[in-house]
Amino acid sequence: MKNRFKLKKLPQLSKLRNEETKLKIKLSVSGKNNPMFGRTHKKSSNIFISATLSKPVYLYRVFEDRIELFDVFSNSVEIAKLMNLHKSTTGRYIKSGKIWIWKSN
Repeated sequence: MKNRFKLKKLPQLSKLRNEETKLKIKLSVSGKNNPMFGRTHKKSSNIFISATLSKPVYLYRVFEDRIELFDVFSNSVEIAKLMNLHKSTTGRYIKSGKIWIWKSN
């Protein structure tokens, strides 16, 4: 990320601001001054945002002599529904990088 800022000088990038200035900036873009105030995204926009930000989750079956791809989920929420867990639990486990052994009933 730092490399993209080397081409131009951006004086505001690392500027430290005092609390009074931070409060003025916060008030200038809150409430009715916020460009999205009173608006909502369209359903198609929400689907697009979700698709671009989500990462696929791969579920494998483990046999004694091989591992085989069982299913691919578009995000961790779908696999959380399958496993009857909260989405943050699955997301946290996926981020940890551990192998998850799940036994279905």
